Amino acid sequence: MQRIVKPKFNIAFHGLRGLAAFMIFFIHSMNGYIEHVCPDCSSRFTEIISNIGVFGVEIFFFLSGFVIYSASIRTAPKDFFLHRFWRIYPVFILFTLLYFIMNHFIQVVPEKDNIFYLMFNMIFINVFTGTPSLTPNAWTVVLEIWYYVATFFIVNSWINKKGNFLMLIGILLAAYLIVYWPITLYYIIGVIASIFISKYLIFIQRLTKLTINSIQLISLIIMLTIIIKGHDYYTWSMIISNFNVLLLLMTLFIVMILMFHEDSFLALILSNEIFLILGTVSYTLYLAHPYSYIISRKIIEYFFSTDYLIEISIIFFIFLLFSLTFSLVWFVHYLFEAKIYKKMTGKELLIPTTKI
Repeated sequence: MQRIVKPKFNIAFHGLRGLAAFMIFFIHSMNGYIEHVCPDCSSRFTEIISNIGVFGVEIFFFLSGFVIYSASIRTAPKDFFLHRFWRIYPVFILFTLLYFIMNHFIQVVPEKDNIFYLMFNMIFINVFTGTPSLTPNAWTVVLEIWYYVATFFIVNSWINKKGNFLMLIGILLAAYLIVYWPITLYYIIGVIASIFISKYLIFIQRLTKLTINSIQLISLIIMLTIIIKGHDYYTWSMIISNFNVLLLLMTLFIVMILMFHEDSFLALILSNEIFLILGTVSYTLYLAHPYSYIISRKIIEYFFSTDYLIEISIIFFIFLLFSLTFSLVWFVHYLFEAKIYKKMTGKELLIPTTKI
């Protein structure tokens, strides 16, 4: 009897979130090391790895759009916003305050030592005021939060056939975000994919194993070919005039929806326990790694010179970076993030089982 995968949750997507977080962590660290410690380490190979790694941000936007659309359909307004708040805000405010306090005393970026910047960040309005995020990577989190609001307003109003004012607010908010941050188009594609799966899941599951994996493999190869070359989202004119970006969006859409087939080779790979563990701690890993990276880099810069023993310094850097990063991630996730979420929502942040 064929297994039916419910569209509200996909284990492979959870694993993909973990992979995306690891990609961003690794690439940020590699690029920072090359820029500040070993400029001679730069090569075409590191450039290719960097292009692949930064695509993790687009994956995050896609997955957020997919998940939040589903949550908007099946969750009451109060539960939706409470669960989102307690899932996101504690870790966000922890690292935002940490950055502000450290920067105030160390003055790493003096221009960010501004109490108004802190206030704007704490209530997520820095995307409207044009002021910077106070913790690295948090700009994507803030954009996703406002997309969550917009998506729920639109979907909930549409389902209940009322609340036209909220729907209008949601549409205007989404329009503002997509105009000024074209990269968030991936969030919209994620929403579209979620709608598609809710309607046509049964047709995907009827495809043969050979068909599903052939299409997914070809799409994945096309995706990687485009990503390796690099791609820009600074303006809409760049996106519209560049067919490769549009092709990238289409192939990503195909790869993602085909992961709902039980015989998808990519879904099977991403359902590995390592990816699932990373998926569970992905949010903390995403926000925490810049701090462990800077500490690791400063230690290496102090004890090693780029003029000698560069191979040894790289080994020490990787060992120190991974040790500090995952110690910090474990501490923040299990002793702070997960405990607060369970206390305030009654739910646990668990590693999902690979059994469907």
